[in-house]
Amino acid sequence: MRILIVNKFDHVTGGADTYALHLLDLLRRRGHSVRLLAGSDGTIGHKGPADYLLPIKFTRAWRGRTIGANTKAVFALGLQKYSIRRLVSEIASFSPDVIHVQNLYYQFSPHLITELRRLGAPMLQTLHDYSYACNNNYLYHHGKVCEDCRISRLATLVNRCYSESLAASTVAFVLGEWRRLTLGPYGGLDVLLSPSRFLMDKFVSFGFPKGLLEHVPPFVLTSPTDSPSRDSSDFVALFVGRLEPYKGADVAVEAAIKGGFRLRVVGGGPMLLALRDRVATVGARMVDILGPLDQERVSEEMNRASVLLVPSRWYENLPMVILEAFRQGLPVLASAIGGIPEAVSDDVGGLVPPDDPAALADLVLKFAVDRAGRARASREAVAIARTRFSPALHAERLEAIYGRLTVEGRGAR
Repeated sequence: MRILIVNKFDHVTGGADTYALHLLDLLRRRGHSVRLLAGSDGTIGHKGPADYLLPIKFTRAWRGRTIGANTKAVFALGLQKYSIRRLVSEIASFSPDVIHVQNLYYQFSPHLITELRRLGAPMLQTLHDYSYACNNNYLYHHGKVCEDCRISRLATLVNRCYSESLAASTVAFVLGEWRRLTLGPYGGLDVLLSPSRFLMDKFVSFGFPKGLLEHVPPFVLTSPTDSPSRDSSDFVALFVGRLEPYKGADVAVEAAIKGGFRLRVVGGGPMLLALRDRVATVGARMVDILGPLDQERVSEEMNRASVLLVPSRWYENLPMVILEAFRQGLPVLASAIGGIPEAVSDDVGGLVPPDDPAALADLVLKFAVDRAGRARASREAVAIARTRFSPALHAERLEAIYGRLTVEGRGAR
């Protein structure tokens, strides 16, 4: 089968990119002809795996800028349609049987979906956030979960919910409305795939047809050597993720300060300097704020850690970082929110209420003294990665959906 994967990046900036790149490799290893369309910021000597590159102007740099500067960026996004037409004419010779979309917005114009539609192939998208229901993508702003978009999408402006900035929220509102006017409320896709049941149910509660959504749990690459020995008496907790309020890195830091346990924090983002200042102010020598690391270094940190902390505040989908931890036999202590409880239980770690550093500290300290419990959780994590989240199972589910869509003739002109 000829499959086109579309993702805004062909390098890892988060879990969605990890999934897209691993899916590219998985499908190729199963004998499919797979090509990747991704965005390029114009970097000279681009060496990513993308077969088709679409120039992009929008990055996280537009957040918080003036409305005037962002208006120019939106105008540039509108002009992207000419590059899109040229690129899609190249893709036409590949003649994909199915087009599998990952994350698009706000780097790609809605014109991309419109033009890809002309190829006549069925199109589906794996949902990684709430962008079709919420203009800031996360149903979260100013430190709390929010579903005000149910009442009116103008809530984006009223709440200044994108990066807590009126300029950024205005851009997000304009782009969201542009997409809806161009593609309709469901993004112009034939099927929306949801990694978690929670996310699927949330979209249904926002009025999305049940028949449009399908639950397809994600996968994680595994090998016989993925699980290191965790017999060390040195207990170290680890946080890996974007340093944004909704991810809760500050919750992990406060828990470490309260509990006095060792914590290593990996990730970049707007909270990086504030977290380093907090650690320096209280003299918390047990906390190391490492900043962003490449994938190899992240894997090394997971190998050395005793437990992964995922103290999210928002309605997480089903974070890839949890599956990566399971792959390496790393137990997970996480917030009981969103789709997280679909993967994390007492068997592989434990759950605490979101935004509760004291509860997290208590659970970490209990886990720290229970070496036998950690060993059991480590073994169970590996077993879950190799069964519930195995590459083969995921590929079989996708292939069944691809096959059904092509037989039904979805996407036909």
